[in-house]
Amino acid sequence: MKMVIVGGLITVVGGGIVGGSFTLANTELSKASPSQSNPPTAMASVAAARPTSSGEPAGTAPVTAFPSATAISCQDKLRLTSPAEDSSFESGNQAVLTVAGTACDLGSDSGWLFDYDPDDHYYYDDFTGSAPAPVVQGAQSTWKFPDQAVGDPGDQNKRYAITLVLASPSCAQRLRTTQIDGDYKVRAFPEGCTVADTRDVYVTYP
Repeated sequence: MKMVIVGGLITVVGGGIVGGSFTLANTELSKASPSQSNPPTAMASVAAARPTSSGEPAGTAPVTAFPSATAISCQDKLRLTSPAEDSSFESGNQAVLTVAGTACDLGSDSGWLFDYDPDDHYYYDDFTGSAPAPVVQGAQSTWKFPDQAVGDPGDQNKRYAITLVLASPSCAQRLRTTQIDGDYKVRAFPEGCTVADTRDVYVTYP
């Protein structure tokens, strides 16, 4: 006889089919001798083919979809990490305010630092050496700058804004040559410059 059980549940008693429901197809079954028992694999095949309540064959492991990895993008090209907002600083007597930050994917741009005086509305360029220069450029990821002589003698808990600026090459060139009354300072940044971050610091200068 040609028969195959594709799906369903059957009950076998003494070699005969007593009851159940199943489907037949044209596959030949070999007749087993009375002394032979059914191989274990036959029943396992029937059980594996029996549908579950969810419609999937029993014994089938569920497939879990995992999200693909997402590349971490550079959120901010420039950012200040120190000093803390609204911190206090006693200037003068060679005191140094350490300004620190991060830089990411600057390319040909650069980071410039200024102290903003809310009384005269000027941004005073911070640099070391004899000529204005950026505090960070290129692929540098973290940076520090020693900001000296913040404020003016006589200041008592006066607010200054430590200002970090992202400058394009053309703006950086303008910053190198902008000098007013002997100071490198601006009231408005040239085109190509963008304020990236600020921190307020309250300065006392004996």
